Amino acid sequence: MRFEFHERITTAVLRTSALPVAAQRVVLWGNWSVDYYNILAAHWPSPAVRTQNLRFHFANLADGTEVAAHWDWLTTYGRRTLTGERSPGHALYQVGRILHAVQDFYAHTNWVELALAQGISGPDLPTWEERPPACADVVWRFSRNPIIARDAIPTANSIFNSAVVPFGDGFAGIFRCDDRARRMNIHAGFSDDGIHWRINPQPIAFRCHDTEIGALAYRYDPRVCWGVLTSCNGFVYSFGAALLDLDQPWKVIYRTAPYLLSPQMLYECVGDVLNVVFPCAALTDAATGRVAIYYGAADTVTGLAFGYLQEIVAFLKENSQV
Repeated sequence: MRFEFHERITTAVLRTSALPVAAQRVVLWGNWSVDYYNILAAHWPSPAVRTQNLRFHFANLADGTEVAAHWDWLTTYGRRTLTGERSPGHALYQVGRILHAVQDFYAHTNWVELALAQGISGPDLPTWEERPPACADVVWRFSRNPIIARDAIPTANSIFNSAVVPFGDGFAGIFRCDDRARRMNIHAGFSDDGIHWRINPQPIAFRCHDTEIGALAYRYDPRVCWGVLTSCNGFVYSFGAALLDLDQPWKVIYRTAPYLLSPQMLYECVGDVLNVVFPCAALTDAATGRVAIYYGAADTVTGLAFGYLQEIVAFLKENSQV
């Protein structure tokens, strides 16, 4: 990573701190010194000093074990150095050097790529579960479905329609919760992992100048989906996929004839409405193509399914009937 890149990244971090300008300059000098003295390394009389400075580059590491060991060294060095340093100026200088090493960690290693290859979920997806070994389906169910039971809040008769988005360090969603008087309300919910939800017992209060419309239209989230995932009408509710024209979305380019998911599990076949699955929300991870699909089951509970976008699109094109 070149000098100006390190300076730009470090300056951006320091602008969010409460450090005085003079202190920020010392941190920048420490950050810059790692590369500066590396250029002069051949002229250093002390091999120990030369070796230690080179360790701040996160370079020449053979595998994940060496990267992890190097990271442990850096955190130990930082903790020991900063807690034992009596000079504020030298402590700030060391902060700059440590920041340089952290920046090189992402620039000089493939740690992120290794994490993706090992199946570690990113922040845009809930807890991920790979396709079961014996499963050949394009879309497969989460093994611990349903993820939201019908009585997840005290007044609920059913919770089965949802919209979910990444939010902060976790996820936020809105859920249709029918109460025990069969009133259809919308509730807000939050989750750290996209699986375990904290749903607000109080419904969302909408404001509308027309009290009749406000009492009806804004209370219910209709079962209407457009885009990639669609619901099929009939005696059995299954869902498939559709691809719409980008500029004229009323034009259907592809639509699956076979379903992607149909009611087969007990919680999908038995409930307030028999034999129903319908998609409510889909989260995607662009780097891996992973898709997490929240869906309603038997108009009673909420389930979760997984797939890969590239596989879904290929299945859609190969099995289209428009």
